[in-house]
Amino acid sequence: MSTFKSEEIWAQVPGYEGMYEVSSRGQVKGLPRTTFFNGRWGATSAKFPGQIMKLDISTGGYSQIDLSKDGKKKKHLAHRLVLLAFSGPISSQVNHKDGNKLNNCLDNLESCTARENLIHATRVLRKRIGEKNGNSKLTEHQVSAIRQDQRILREIAKDYGVSLQAIHHIRSRKNWAAF
Repeated sequence: MSTFKSEEIWAQVPGYEGMYEVSSRGQVKGLPRTTFFNGRWGATSAKFPGQIMKLDISTGGYSQIDLSKDGKKKKHLAHRLVLLAFSGPISSQVNHKDGNKLNNCLDNLESCTARENLIHATRVLRKRIGEKNGNSKLTEHQVSAIRQDQRILREIAKDYGVSLQAIHHIRSRKNWAAF
C-alpha cells in the first residue's frame, strides 16, 4: 500500500520576505543573499547560500527555528510559520490535527481558539485532563476552593501539598483552565 504525499510548495515567511521561505511540509530555508554591514575594518559584506535549515525542539516539544533580521535573532515555532505563510493571520492557536507536535505539514494544521484546541485534545485525541489525568494531585472541588481562597499563595500551597507556582497557575487559569 502506498501513501500519497502532496507536492512540497514553498512560500515567503511573512516579515522575512526575500530572506526565508517555509514549505507546506514544515521545512524552513534561508534564501541566498548578501548582507552588508560595518565590520572592524570598515564596510564589508557576507554571502549566505540558500539552504534548508535545521529545526530545534522547544521545551514544549514543538519544532522551532531562529530567524535573523536586521542583526537580531528571534525564535519562531515552525507550525505557526507554515500556517501564517499559507493561510494568513492565525486566530489564537495552531492545532495539530493528528496530535503530533512535530508534524508541521500544512494539511495537518489548523487555526483555532484555545477552547477549540482543548476540545480537540480531549474528544478527538482522548487526552485526559483534570482529575482524570493520572498525574493530577488535586480534585476539581479543591481547585474551585483554591480559586475562592483569599489567603496568601504560600499558605494555600502548604495546605494542599503543592508548589506556590501550582497555586498561581490555578488562580491565573494557566492550569485547570477548563474547570
